Amino acid sequence: MSADIKKMEGKYMEMKQQWTDEGDAGKKEGLMKKMNDLEMNAYKMMGECRKGDITYCQKNENCGGQTKCFEIAKDYFMEDADECNNFKGGCVCHKFDAEKDKKEKEGMPRPPGFTDDEWTLV
Repeated sequence: MSADIKKMEGKYMEMKQQWTDEGDAGKKEGLMKKMNDLEMNAYKMMGECRKGDITYCQKNENCGGQTKCFEIAKDYFMEDADECNNFKGGCVCHKFDAEKDKKEKEGMPRPPGFTDDEWTLV
């Protein structure tokens, strides 16, 4: 973990304790906004972090070329609206074969609760 992210984690934990101790709802709301901003900045930094040939990601937009953000714990390529849950292993940019993915999805039965229109691939 980079020194900058480690510092952000310390600041976040400090604000979390202040939030817990604070009795004023308005001040708690302000602290929560600062904590959310700090958390998003940390995720952005982690998404841009590179370790050897591995590029960690938070969203597909962190990846380039023929890669998509892949969540290791779920063994799942993310859709564009998804974000990494940062479960064990995190998320990495991984080579993505769109044709193979389409064929696998076409072979899957329609899940219960979905109409045929909702399950049709574009």
